[in-house]
Amino acid sequence: MPVFIARAFSGFLSVPTFELFPATRLETDIRAYLATADWIPFTYQDFFVLSLVKYGHHRGSMIQIDDSYLTFSEETQAIAFYQVVRSHKQIVMNGLSVKMNQVLGKLYATDLIGNFTKDGLLLVYLTEGGCRLLDLSANKYMDQFIQDYATLNWRVLDVPSNTSED
Repeated sequence: MPVFIARAFSGFLSVPTFELFPATRLETDIRAYLATADWIPFTYQDFFVLSLVKYGHHRGSMIQIDDSYLTFSEETQAIAFYQVVRSHKQIVMNGLSVKMNQVLGKLYATDLIGNFTKDGLLLVYLTEGGCRLLDLSANKYMDQFIQDYATLNWRVLDVPSNTSED
């Protein structure tokens, strides 16, 4: 029987590789990995920011990745995110708060958001995993999101100040 290998890659996280056959070895390897894996909690702030990525383009708001950190060796974080706001024929770029950048970095590192290039900009999109996690956590977070959405300033995005990380 041939051996098939399933592989997944991420630019920031080490993703394990498992041999699919024989099934007993696969089960043993997965059980061993799950017992020792570091788990990253999914919080309301994550849900909120994923929702901004999902619905932002309807409001003319997108998130851009600034990967020019290689030019500036004094930068304290490896990647920075900016808001791109399109209105009429004008494009405005806004810096995002440290907290918003931290949440976006976490989502990017865990492949819940990805990037694509459009009009020379490196923009963020919601991955299939991000969409699925939004769906799975909607019951838990939707009431709070509706309240925060009502007061959201789409021209200056930020994580609501009244939220905890849980």
